[in-house]
Amino acid sequence: MKSPLLLAWYVLISIVFFQCIPPSEEDPGEINVKFGDENLRHVIDLADRQLKDSLLIYLSSESPTMRYYALKGFAAMKDSTALDEVAVLLDDPIEEIQSLAAYTIGLMGTQAGEKYLMNAFISSDTVSARRPPNEWVLEALGRCGSKDVLDNLVAVTTFLHRDTALVNGRSKAIYRFALRKMVIPEGTKLMLQVATDRRFPPVARLYAAAYLGRGRSIQFDANESHKLLKAFTKGTDQEKIFFAQAIKKTTDSTSLSLLKNKLSIEKSPSVKASILNALENMRYDKVKFTFFDALASKEPEVNILANEWIVNHGTRQDAFEYYQMSKDTSYLPMSRVALLTAGLKNVYRLDTIHLRAINRHLRNIFATSKDPYVKASALRGLAEFPWNYKFIKRESVASDYKVVQVAGLEALDQLLRSENYLKSVGTFRKGMKADLARFFMEAIESGDVGKRAAAAVALRNDDPEFRSLVSDTATIFRLKMAVYGTPKDIESHNEILKTISEIKGTAYEPIEPVYNHPIDWTQLDDLSDETKVIMSTSRGDIEIMLFAEDSPGTVANFIKEARRKYYNNKTFHRVVPAFVIQGGCPRGDGYGSLGYTLRSEFFPYNYDDAGFVGMASAGNHTEGVQFFITHTATPHLDGNYTIFGKVIKGMDVVHKVGVGDQILTVNFEN
Repeated sequence: MKSPLLLAWYVLISIVFFQCIPPSEEDPGEINVKFGDENLRHVIDLADRQLKDSLLIYLSSESPTMRYYALKGFAAMKDSTALDEVAVLLDDPIEEIQSLAAYTIGLMGTQAGEKYLMNAFISSDTVSARRPPNEWVLEALGRCGSKDVLDNLVAVTTFLHRDTALVNGRSKAIYRFALRKMVIPEGTKLMLQVATDRRFPPVARLYAAAYLGRGRSIQFDANESHKLLKAFTKGTDQEKIFFAQAIKKTTDSTSLSLLKNKLSIEKSPSVKASILNALENMRYDKVKFTFFDALASKEPEVNILANEWIVNHGTRQDAFEYYQMSKDTSYLPMSRVALLTAGLKNVYRLDTIHLRAINRHLRNIFATSKDPYVKASALRGLAEFPWNYKFIKRESVASDYKVVQVAGLEALDQLLRSENYLKSVGTFRKGMKADLARFFMEAIESGDVGKRAAAAVALRNDDPEFRSLVSDTATIFRLKMAVYGTPKDIESHNEILKTISEIKGTAYEPIEPVYNHPIDWTQLDDLSDETKVIMSTSRGDIEIMLFAEDSPGTVANFIKEARRKYYNNKTFHRVVPAFVIQGGCPRGDGYGSLGYTLRSEFFPYNYDDAGFVGMASAGNHTEGVQFFITHTATPHLDGNYTIFGKVIKGMDVVHKVGVGDQILTVNFEN
């Protein structure tokens, strides 16, 4: 029993705490966001600074707006020590807060949240079957629940097609379990049924299709493959992408051949790229000309997939044909580089005439191209012939382009790990390794964030002979001394720390970003619901709606950088077919920042459509100025990457953007 003195102390502390929270004048039944409100700014700033103890007080505020934004802070922290306090809000009178509480518990990822979520789940009547909080409760169970929960979810037979929240939540939950490598045959059978039955709601079908496409250890027999193929024909573009991924797992060559035939009738570049990806492992002679045709495509997603295929699956008997094809200037430069790379990789080593011709041609493209991304790709291609290593070293160091400097290090790392390395260098092997180990260490100590990160990865080569060159005490000391700098160095710092831990065989403990960039609230003063971003690119305009209420810190920073013209003439340095385009890097290689980091911002929203605008990061709270736009639904990103906008016009432009295309200007319209 507590003493009277201790009880009095608790009462006094409570009075002081709650006197710090101004009384609310808003409607206690709704969330009312006004960023001019100093109290709201204070709560969001507490979340931005991750001041957990101060933020906890606001979870019991009279104001639903304060409760909501305090809860959002805990969603970003993913701190399971606040589980008990957050769980109380599963019973909040506001459904949006109930949903956010469930979402937050899911992001915490602790199985201790299971009991709270199970108690919060309501499915007792028709109305409850459509309650949005039920959908988020079920999804959260997929993030943190035990296998018993998965078994029970799959066994439920009472969910009807019209029970939107329940069937959506169940699909999301089973998908989340699959991302955690928890897959059962009964779950796969259920997801196949949901994904292929048009009576289920679109969200339930989408997540079921995503499960079939991304779930590991799942294979389909001929009957199931035919069912998937039929569903592909009737599906949305988003669903087709996941169905193609699923069909790739089949052992039925007939289904794959039928899928190949659909290339000529599909309009979406992302769908076509997904079909090509599904055909990747088919017998070479069955798909050779399909990929040759794709090499000639001017659609970046299709072209990139074809380039990757020819490099990864080219054959010795066609090596000279690739060389001949590369002379055709109607191919995009990246495709010509890919053809030469495939030729150099596969040409018979004793055929010195063709070997030298291909090598000379690839070097010439490197020397004459004005495009740094083509030059970078050519350097990686030249790594297929190990005796190019001195050329790669020399040219990457001499280049003014950061992307080429980093590509040189990546190429040399690739060279050391390639099959051609051992075949080509013979007794010179050890000397070359020692030379490259020194080169990688020089890059580590250069202070350049991109070179440091790439070199750190290269030093993790586990070849015993190479490892012996970098595992001595002096080298480890030099690596430790290299970990210094400002927040913009976090990614390269952590790569170096990962290398040290791997070489020493110790646990990897990454550097966590600290608060360093306050929210500039003035940037949101004149923002309205009608404000839209006009991002003019070298391929056309993209119009974006911003999610200021959901990601205020990110939106404020994006607006500030855009207003000072930071994004003008930056490039899209990364394009992943049927996934994303990424841009905004000051260096153009993906390693750049402006010396600060932003906090991640999460809310109950999913990457369940094309055109979401998210922040690129190297882990939570490491965001800066780089962003991406999704080609299609990417639900595996949910809760890991801040969403701060959505494309409302110009998705055709997004699909036209290739590596090296430019952001010309970023402006705002009301």
